[in-house]
Amino acid sequence: MIHTMIQARKPSSSRIYYRTWKAYFRWCESNHVPPMVFSLPSLLAFLQAGLDSGLALGSLKGQVSALSILFQKTLASRPQVKTFFQGVAHAVPPYRASVEAWDLNLVLDVLRVSPFEPLRESPLSVLSWKVAFLVAITSIRRVSELAALSCRPPFLVIHQDKVVFRPPPSFLPKVVSTFHLNEDIVLPSFCPAPTHPLERSLNKLDVVRAVRIYLDRTSSFRKTDSFFVIPDGTRRGQPASKATIARWIRMAILEAYWVKNRVPPPGIKAHSTRAVGASWAVHHRASALQLCKAATWSSIHTFAKFYKVHTYASADASLGRRILQAAVNLLDSQSLKIIMNMTLHDRTTKSLLHLHKKKKPPSISAQFQASLNKLLETLGKAEPFFIRCIRSNSEKMEMTFDEALVLQQLRYTGMLETVRIRRSGYSAKYTYQEFKDQFQVLLPKSSTALKETITSLLEEISLDPHNYQLGKTKVFFFTFLHYLHIKIIYLKLLTRDIRLSQVGCGYMEPTW
Repeated sequence: MIHTMIQARKPSSSRIYYRTWKAYFRWCESNHVPPMVFSLPSLLAFLQAGLDSGLALGSLKGQVSALSILFQKTLASRPQVKTFFQGVAHAVPPYRASVEAWDLNLVLDVLRVSPFEPLRESPLSVLSWKVAFLVAITSIRRVSELAALSCRPPFLVIHQDKVVFRPPPSFLPKVVSTFHLNEDIVLPSFCPAPTHPLERSLNKLDVVRAVRIYLDRTSSFRKTDSFFVIPDGTRRGQPASKATIARWIRMAILEAYWVKNRVPPPGIKAHSTRAVGASWAVHHRASALQLCKAATWSSIHTFAKFYKVHTYASADASLGRRILQAAVNLLDSQSLKIIMNMTLHDRTTKSLLHLHKKKKPPSISAQFQASLNKLLETLGKAEPFFIRCIRSNSEKMEMTFDEALVLQQLRYTGMLETVRIRRSGYSAKYTYQEFKDQFQVLLPKSSTALKETITSLLEEISLDPHNYQLGKTKVFFFTFLHYLHIKIIYLKLLTRDIRLSQVGCGYMEPTW
């Protein structure tokens, strides 16, 4: 019975409590206070000593919890303790960094080159770093959960488009509840069948590929069912501890900075992959359900309060894919097609929670796919132009023109500079063949698109030779007015020479 009741407290919590009790006993001994006799002033003095030594508000609350177990009293609800904590919160407010601890784009960029690639030739230690990082960043799970992963079925199932890890029955998560127990870890594929150079580059971030190669290269010396094993040394083939996996993740990040000749930020922790990965997933429009299910958070408020950072920038598998999309350049249509192909199967993936078979509204991935399809279709049918909108007045009144406001907007948007640059060059240009096709009526009937023929034409219609140039393959006009000049002559000649047919009502080609 006693053993069962002891199991109610996690070993990590027990270690924290024992450490707090030892610190309290030492403080009582140095201040000549009986340790087993509860005194509220003594408790507050002990907490003040901890605050003076640099402990944060969360650590002080942990000490109160430990001492509540020791004295079998609810200490945190006492008014004096509440007032003390309020004072600590005002004097030393808790701080959490709101920006990324490290640059995910930089790390993903380096993971695609040496020394991390090619994976089958890289050192086993470097391979372990990369696999540990990719698994951590795409699953956004704790290191303790990664250390419990197994390489044996049914706890590991490798599909064509994803890898599914199932926790073994002996593993207990940080929070033992129905929601947190037996949660699968689904890792996505990323460009599994590359054909384009960009796809081949992105495929080097494919977690499914990395897992397969890692299992293949470690199979000869494995001595355990644990997925992560020690790659070298006296413990080669033995299961990697939580501290070892955390060190591998940190080394992957540090190595990326060193390859780029950048100074890595101080204090990089493996646990930061949860914050960075989740924030990038939200940046790429992952849903709250996807995020909470993948990270085993019972509420999105946990992410918002403790993990969210500014990124300045099967449905389960799409979450990890959205994180890896940080490495994709979205500036050209070819990249849009690649992402469209990568998320193609998401439309047929089942519901995130698989609670029932009722038809669900379109997922975010399906909406993203449809939006990309529509955008590519529009781009294929039209010739895109950039349009700048200028406000005529700040009061939003019709038929009102504020000259100063309009001029200010034109200057700030660079339009005046753009016009000046356009005017300083040859804005109208044609190849000789295009010029012949456009102004055939001005040329002799048997003429060819030769430079001499076009030169004689421009001289004949008296265009200023300083305002046009003839190159090897093109003719250039200084301003658009010269184009209009030629067009007016063209229309005059066309009007003069066209005659009405006596048989039909159509027009005939002019003859010379």
